[in-house]
Amino acid sequence: MPEKSSLTQEHFTRVPDLDLPPDKIKEGMEVMERQAVELAPALVDIAQQALKEKPQYIVCADKSARIFGVPLCRFVEKDLQAEIPPKDRYNPHLTFFNDDFIKDNIIKEDKDGNLSVSIEPDMARRIAGALAHVKGQRFFFIDEILALGRSLRSLLEEVKLANEQLDDKIDVHFFSLAKMEDPSHGGRISLAGNWKEFLAQTLSLARSTDNFQYTLYENILHKDLFSHTELFRYVITNNWRTKPINNLLTTLEEMRQAPEFAEQTEDVRKEFVRRTEIMRQAVPQVMRSVSQAKKKLYQAMQQAYGQKMAGKGND
Repeated sequence: MPEKSSLTQEHFTRVPDLDLPPDKIKEGMEVMERQAVELAPALVDIAQQALKEKPQYIVCADKSARIFGVPLCRFVEKDLQAEIPPKDRYNPHLTFFNDDFIKDNIIKEDKDGNLSVSIEPDMARRIAGALAHVKGQRFFFIDEILALGRSLRSLLEEVKLANEQLDDKIDVHFFSLAKMEDPSHGGRISLAGNWKEFLAQTLSLARSTDNFQYTLYENILHKDLFSHTELFRYVITNNWRTKPINNLLTTLEEMRQAPEFAEQTEDVRKEFVRRTEIMRQAVPQVMRSVSQAKKKLYQAMQQAYGQKMAGKGND
């Protein structure tokens, strides 16, 4: 939450306007549950690679990909290392990264929808400075879907830029759990006139860039995992041992009690209260649904692992 002295009208008007009726939440979770069985083998493979390569960080991209991080790390620690004393287990640092800002500052789109890479000098310095703090570290970076390849390309450019200035290189393995059935259909993707060429170039770079590996699983997603992914960033914790902490509603209540709230116009105050009440009803429902979905995904991973081990035993 910003300092109370810095609260402006913008802070009170940018509360997400997400009216999530129960049927929409239920629909989103049903999509997740259907995809869980399909995606579980890929997550088991990533977990086994993590145990073998031992990256210091496992990063889940965007918002909807975050649903995978907690079951994945739990599986690495509890299932793959069940016979190892807890103090001796490999336990990666799980974190989440919404890369919208960095993508918009690396991948540019012209009036015809053509994509290209363009990094301003100031942004290049900021990227290099930030990544210098994790030099010599190994990262697993997980995205739920490959569409245009913007997340992949922006990370590629960041790693290349940083490693040009580092003696102790950053090492990244990027995983896409699935690919979109038709990237040219729907949303802003339809605006990308050169998306095929841009994606092909990005995949070629991913294969040829030093200190960078890329794995694409052959799953197909026909739609986003969730109907409203924006809300999920408020309720998903980065530690599988703890329950999600609902910081959003606490922040909104603090803002409502701030002196600046009384200084806003009546219309701004009414709209803030309206949206706060919507979030107050929606967030707990989403938290319960997310917990159910993560549990089912974890169970699907256990089943997929059991089948994989049984198949090896029959070879």
